[in-house]
Amino acid sequence: MTIYIIKDTVSSMADCADISNELDGLGSARVIAVSGSQL
Repeated sequence: MTIYIIKDTVSSMADCADISNELDGLGSARVIAVSGSQL
């Protein structure tokens, strides 16, 4: 499963990393941070 995080809604890339680390505990979820313009 891949989860996309829109960077505009997250205060920093560190938050994306925190979310990624939490989801790693759930299994094989992969988190990708993208900006709104990349979607």
